[in-house]
Amino acid sequence: MTQEHGGSSATGGPDGGEGERDAVRMELQRLREAVEAVARSAERHARVAELLHDENQRLRRGEAEAFFAAARLGLIRHYDQLNRQARKAGSREDTFVAELLARFAADAVDLLERLGVSRIGTAPGDRFDEEVHQPSTIVPPYEAAPDGTVVEIIGAGFTVAGTSRVLKKAEVVLARTGETSPAPATPNAPAAPTAQV
Repeated sequence: MTQEHGGSSATGGPDGGEGERDAVRMELQRLREAVEAVARSAERHARVAELLHDENQRLRRGEAEAFFAAARLGLIRHYDQLNRQARKAGSREDTFVAELLARFAADAVDLLERLGVSRIGTAPGDRFDEEVHQPSTIVPPYEAAPDGTVVEIIGAGFTVAGTSRVLKKAEVVLARTGETSPAPATPNAPAAPTAQV
C-alpha cells in the first residue's frame, strides 16, 4: 500500500497530470489573450497612422491650393496692368510698346491657363451678363450694338477651369438705353491692340 502510494507520488498521479494540463491551458489562454491584445493595438495604431496620413495629405493639398490661388490672382492683376498699359500706349500711337505689352499680357494668360484658369469667352454682340461682365463704359445703343449687348472687350475675364467660379469679370463696353458713362480720355485715338486673350 505504501509503495503504491509512493509510486503515485513519483509519477505525479492522475490528479497531478490534470493539474499540469490545466496550468498549460491557462498559460496558453493568457498568451492567446496577449496576442489578441497586441493585434488590436496594432490595428488601432494602423488606423491612427492612416488618419494622420490622410490629414497630412489634406493639409498639403490645402497649402498647394492656397499657393496657386495667390499665384492666379497675382497673374490676373499682372495681366490687367499689362493690358491697361498696352491700351494707353496705343492711345499715344506708340505701336511698338503697345504690341510688346499686349504680347506680355497674352503670356500672362498662357500662364493662367497652366494654373487651371479659363478665359471667359466674350465677344462683341454678346448679351450683357452681370455674372461674368463688368461694364467699363456704357454707350447708347446703335444699329450694330443693340441695347444690352457688349460693344467691345476691354479686358478678359477668368474663371476656375471646369467650374463657373468667376475670378475676374470681363471688362466690357456696354450698349444700354438711357445710361452713359464718361467717355474715355482720348475718344478719337486709335484703339490699342488689346492682348489676344
